[in-house]
Amino acid sequence: MIVLVAVTLGLYWPTVGYDFVAVDDPDFVTENPYVRQGLTPESVKWAFVETHASNWLPFTWLSLMADRGSGALDPAPYHRTNVLLHALNAALVFACAAALSGRWWASLLLAALFALHPLRVESVAWIAERKDVLSSAFWFACTLSYALYARTRRQVWYVASLVLFAGGLLSKAMLVTLPFTLLLLDAWPLRRPLAWKARWREKIPFFALSVAVSVITFMAQRGGGAVSGLEKVDLLARLANAIVAYERYLTMTVWPVDLSYLYLHPAQMEAGGTWSLSFVVGAILAVGVMTTSCVNLARRGMSAPLVGWLWYLGTLVPVIGIVQVGSQSVADRYTYIPQLGLWIFLVAAVVALAERGRVQRAIAITLSVLAVSASAVGTYAQVPVWRDSRALFERAVAQNGRNFQALNGLGTVCAQAGEQAAAMRYLQQAIEVKPSLPAAHTNLGNVFYLQRNLDRAEHHYRQALRYDPTSDDAHVNLLSIALTRGDMASAEQHAHAAIAANPMNWRGHLGLARVQGARGEWKLAREAAEAASRLRPDNDRVKAMLEEARRQSQ
Repeated sequence: MIVLVAVTLGLYWPTVGYDFVAVDDPDFVTENPYVRQGLTPESVKWAFVETHASNWLPFTWLSLMADRGSGALDPAPYHRTNVLLHALNAALVFACAAALSGRWWASLLLAALFALHPLRVESVAWIAERKDVLSSAFWFACTLSYALYARTRRQVWYVASLVLFAGGLLSKAMLVTLPFTLLLLDAWPLRRPLAWKARWREKIPFFALSVAVSVITFMAQRGGGAVSGLEKVDLLARLANAIVAYERYLTMTVWPVDLSYLYLHPAQMEAGGTWSLSFVVGAILAVGVMTTSCVNLARRGMSAPLVGWLWYLGTLVPVIGIVQVGSQSVADRYTYIPQLGLWIFLVAAVVALAERGRVQRAIAITLSVLAVSASAVGTYAQVPVWRDSRALFERAVAQNGRNFQALNGLGTVCAQAGEQAAAMRYLQQAIEVKPSLPAAHTNLGNVFYLQRNLDRAEHHYRQALRYDPTSDDAHVNLLSIALTRGDMASAEQHAHAAIAANPMNWRGHLGLARVQGARGEWKLAREAAEAASRLRPDNDRVKAMLEEARRQSQ
């Protein structure tokens, strides 16, 4: 196990030198004033009582706050914690498997396949996916405690597993399926003698927590606009994507190539888009064959394949797309826990092969070494994709030239690097693919604004508002144009709109302070500047505005 942890750390440690990326990291760290200020009474209260980025993740927020050091905002501590948590998870998977099965070498193989597979890279190398590695640490610790409870019948382990489960739910809601996996483990490998009714009754507290957090999460995601309505993705398209996703994750497990941070849902590419009938039929056949095979093996006394397969099917339910959250059809990070079911299936097959004789044992060992080695090589190649935003978006565009989100991201990166021609090219391509993409219009407007072409900039900002009236970024940019033109009435209107859409938009508060200062309303300007300072105390423009407002209001 020590070797496994060392290899895991070695493979992922280069990420400690990587940058933040412009996907969710701003919401989770760089533009989040509560995370930026670290662990304070105010930020701890916010973590528990507020939803943000369409999620309620108190323990994840606290974890990120704990990584906030003094001085400049540094991505290294956040990356380091992610890597350490993943290495801890590798050790916990081994401990859980060993406690449940008593097979040490099979447990080591299971943990190695889990830890070193390329599909893990997204969860580990992406700072915003702290929720994955943190919640999974609670998941595995809970499972280990439950295994000890099942073996010893000591209530302290039952209580510990319930507390750890609650901690996991406070890190990420995807743990709602954990009680289902405990029922599977009751059947195999624990083979508990309890009647099914008693097993279900024992899990009532777990299921109660799952239901409560599911409701909170759904409300948070719907309130944050992350849940797509049936008018955007109809029920048939969701069902088609669900069955295709099961097959795609299987394929990605066996052949993890052409990985991307975003695989767009067909409905995002065109109105009413869905998977072709051939894809859906093929996926149904693949899932059907696997299910039938596992059931037949279980009838012959081999329970492990069926337990693994049901683990895979069941733990994917929250993210399979029946409730469509976001623009993705599948995601590498969604396999962090579910893929363990496939590894249970595979390891059971390897064990069965190894027990047939000396030759078969040699074949099983050879196949195991090859599988683990291939996973490690794939991960080694995938890790650098996450070194910064440019690398991430370039890889996604290379995989799919019509990925409008990646085109928009790449255009934004080019604009920030002063490559205006390239920025305009990518952003215009994004708009050609998806004319209703507000972010691309806002970012293209920013390019025109830098060129002092205010009319073209204003056009694109208003296009952004046309498709998303709550876009605080578009409002603050129109605020800047209005200030440049001396139109204080319009500037004030956009400042209030930006703050209403996102109270944490410090530029909205700063703009409002500038408007009120220009009118001589220095007391009000001071209040607005103080609000901006609470959100971004280290910004030079905010400091200057606050100092002037305090001086003028005395």
